[in-house]
Amino acid sequence: MVPPGDVDERLLAPVLLWTQVACVWMLANYALQDPSDHREVEEKKHLREMRKWKQHLGIRAALLTGAAAALPGFGTTQLVPRVLIAALMLFGMFIMALGRVRVVERRAPARSPFRDPVDLRARRGIWLAEWELGTHFVVLLAVALVIGAFGVTVEPLLVLPVRTGRLICFAGICALVVFLARGGAHVVRGFMNKVGTLPTMTRQPEGGVDWVEYNRGRMIGVLERMLLALFMAVQAYQAIGLLIAAKGLIRSKELEDRGFAEYFLVGTLASTLLAIGAGVLIQLLLHSFW
Repeated sequence: MVPPGDVDERLLAPVLLWTQVACVWMLANYALQDPSDHREVEEKKHLREMRKWKQHLGIRAALLTGAAAALPGFGTTQLVPRVLIAALMLFGMFIMALGRVRVVERRAPARSPFRDPVDLRARRGIWLAEWELGTHFVVLLAVALVIGAFGVTVEPLLVLPVRTGRLICFAGICALVVFLARGGAHVVRGFMNKVGTLPTMTRQPEGGVDWVEYNRGRMIGVLERMLLALFMAVQAYQAIGLLIAAKGLIRSKELEDRGFAEYFLVGTLASTLLAIGAGVLIQLLLHSFW
């Protein structure tokens, strides 16, 4: 980071710290594959992997706490806000990961308009998207309030020949990309659970969507969100329409099945909405700080 040479650089220091915290927060939350569907939770329980997953969660939480506390620098100043930021992120990560497992296991309430008396399986995890987005919002807002209230600034261990504004862009874009890659899958799954379009997963191709095909579709969704966010960031709006049209053309034969068509449309629209939102944020970062 370039040492603050004027007032503007000093004012940007808290923003840089917040984007760095956001980047570490996203990396820590999505460094491990967390269950996003009740069948994944049940499979982990069946294989007795939940204890192992919780142990990995504890290790990830310890690393997150250390990274969050060290972000302003290893000096002894501003100890209280550092501890608060680390505690907020530690608590938030446990709440998000463990709460996500509880959320995806829950069925829809009896009076919910989303409940299907024939297929209750599809109505589990209807609050997964809200849980994912809400936890991110609350934790990052709380961190911003702590930084603002205590006037926390960055005490860099390594001085880089890069302007503070560009470092803000790098950290912010990194956080958004990590969220789109992993967090976006949870949000899209939550939307599909809510409207009941998620198809049955089976180990065999007959009678449902094969697990191999499902995992392939998940990876396609990640790449799709990345490309859409990139097109949005560089204002290549025509390419967005071309990508969505090409995806529909490839799946045109399967879209004759109404069940698959609804699954395809809800997943595509939710994924596109996330990617466009991330692309708009990237545009704002580049315009404001680059």
